[in-house]
Amino acid sequence: MVVVASCLNCSEAGIMYVGFRWGLVGLAITIKDVAKFAGVSVGTVSKVINKQGNVKDDIAVRVEAVIEKLNYRPSALARSIKKNKTNLIGLIVPRVMNSFYVQLIELIEKTMNGQNYTLLLGNTGEDIQTEVKYLRSFADMRVDGLLLTSVGRSDWGKISHELLAFEALGIPVVLVVRDLENERCDTVSIDNELGSFVATQHLIENGHRRIGIISSSAQTSASQERINGYMGALSRHEIPIDLDLIKIGGTDLESGRQRTHEILDSENPPSALFVASNFQLLGAFRAVKEKNLSIPEELSLVCFDDTEWGMFVDPPLTVIKPNIEKLCETSTRFLLDRIQKKYQGAPRHYRVKTTLVIRGSVNRA
Repeated sequence: MVVVASCLNCSEAGIMYVGFRWGLVGLAITIKDVAKFAGVSVGTVSKVINKQGNVKDDIAVRVEAVIEKLNYRPSALARSIKKNKTNLIGLIVPRVMNSFYVQLIELIEKTMNGQNYTLLLGNTGEDIQTEVKYLRSFADMRVDGLLLTSVGRSDWGKISHELLAFEALGIPVVLVVRDLENERCDTVSIDNELGSFVATQHLIENGHRRIGIISSSAQTSASQERINGYMGALSRHEIPIDLDLIKIGGTDLESGRQRTHEILDSENPPSALFVASNFQLLGAFRAVKEKNLSIPEELSLVCFDDTEWGMFVDPPLTVIKPNIEKLCETSTRFLLDRIQKKYQGAPRHYRVKTTLVIRGSVNRA
C-alpha cells in the first residue's frame, strides 16, 4: 500500500501547490492516484501527460507537480494498446561481438533514438532457434518495426513462417545485410559479389595466381555472394579454380584459425589469402603466426570489412570497406517509411557499394 507521511497545501505566486512525502510499500501509483491528489479528473491528467486538449496553465502545473512527487510513470503497455503503437524497434543480429555489427547497432540506435524509438536488441549467435525465439518475442511485444539480419537460409521456411506473423500484425520488416529467399520484405544488403571480385582482382593485379579464400557459412547470402565474386575474378583472368583453396567455416575465431591452417598446410599453398569475414580474420592472423609466416613478404592478405584496428596493425590491412553509414541510413529510412505509411508499395531492394582500401598487407608476387 501507499502510506502518506504528510500532505500540505501552500500557495506560491498564485499557484496552488500540493506537496507530498511518500512511503511506498508495494503498491504502484496509478493515474487515479494522480487525479485524486491533484484534485482533477483522470481525463485532465491524461491530457496533461499526452499534452493534448485545453488545460489551464495553473492546473497543468499542479498535475505535473503531483506526477513528479509521486514519481508516477504512465503504463507504456496501456498507452501502446490505446494508440496501437509501442515506439519499440526490434533489431536482430547474428553475432554482437563482430565489430561490423557493433558499428551497425550503434548507428541504428542513434537514428532510432532521434526518432523517439527505443531499440530492442536480439543476438542470435548464428543459431536459428534463438532467432525464432526473438522473432516470436518481438511479435508478442508488438514492436512497431523490425530490422533483421537472419541466419535463416539454412532453414528459410522456418523464418518465413515466423515473418508471416509480422505481416498479419502489420509490422514492417526490413532485411539487413543478408537476404532470404521468397520474402516480401524490403532488403538492404552489401554488394558482396562485386566487393569480393575487386579484392581478388587486386591480388591478381599484384601477380598472385594461387589465392585462397576463407568464408563463413555458405548458408548465408553474403558468404555465397563473396565466394561467387572470388571465383568470378579468377575466371575473368583465366586462372583455374582450385577447390582446395576455398575453405568455408563458421564465423568464430577458431574457425578462421583452422581453415587458414588447412589452406597453408596444403601441398601447394597460396601466396595470397582473402578472408571474407572480419571475425574469422583474428583466427587467420593466429594461424599465420603459428606458421611463422610474415605478412606481406611471405603471404599477402586482404579482408572483407574494415575494423577500427585494421589500419593500426603491422602491416596495416588492405580491406574491402562497405559503406556501413549508407547501409544503416537506408535500412532505417525504409523501415520508418513503412511505419509512418510514407511508402506502401512493392518491396524495395538496395545494395550498398564497397570500396577497396589499399594499405600495406599486399606485396607483389
